[in-house]
Amino acid sequence: MAAVNLDFPNLYFNIYVTLNQNSRDKLERFFDKQGKEAILAVSKEQIEECGKGGGIWPFGSDSKNPFNLFKKRRPSKSNKYGQLFEVDADEFQHLKDFDLRVSYANISRGSMIAPLYNSRAIKIAIVVQGEGYLEMVPPDVSSKSSHRQSRDSGQRKSGSSYQKMSSRLPFDTVFVVPAGHPFVTVASRRTNLEVLCFEVNIENNVRYLLAGEGNFVQQFEKEAKELAFKTREEEVDMIFGNQDEEFFLPGPSQQGSRDYK
Repeated sequence: MAAVNLDFPNLYFNIYVTLNQNSRDKLERFFDKQGKEAILAVSKEQIEECGKGGGIWPFGSDSKNPFNLFKKRRPSKSNKYGQLFEVDADEFQHLKDFDLRVSYANISRGSMIAPLYNSRAIKIAIVVQGEGYLEMVPPDVSSKSSHRQSRDSGQRKSGSSYQKMSSRLPFDTVFVVPAGHPFVTVASRRTNLEVLCFEVNIENNVRYLLAGEGNFVQQFEKEAKELAFKTREEEVDMIFGNQDEEFFLPGPSQQGSRDYK
């Protein structure tokens, strides 16, 4: 037997007394049958029956089967450094109810996903195979507080301050990346890193790649590049346009940099 919290009767009684045309006595008799217990005993068979209708319990759905991310589908991003499989509301309508996209990234050993950030979406991810590490650049809260204090005291301080956060990603790790936070995910030199991701608030979200082919700096107009980086467009293009691969890139270990083994 399982215990389920169902504290509905009193709530619905008060609502229906206000809205329903039935007499108060009739409503009292109906809701008295529900009992006063907040915890009900539910059999295993009842639990199994509840889930047979598919969709979102207890409302049911006309959904037929779970959606298979991999069956008869090509990855949305793929090269020798990794593969990305994605599904959103355009392919699986029920994801629209949650404003959600589901993806599965398989990052080849020693490789990484290009640094990026989401404009609106919050990324919730779990490591389902392998290991690696995450680096994220959130705003430095302490610096913001210091800036606010300086402003209140009449001092002026220009620019924003950021700090880098690093964390290992062993098997079964869950991590969350808020919107607007640049991050990079890197696979260990020993194993691939496989990550299941849920991106919430996906409607009107823009994924901004910060490196690799198609990064958003390459889309700037000439004047914007020169104003943003205070140098000639040719130099900006030399820095941001020197990689042919998109989304999955060689990792730091393949470029001779530090790596979490």
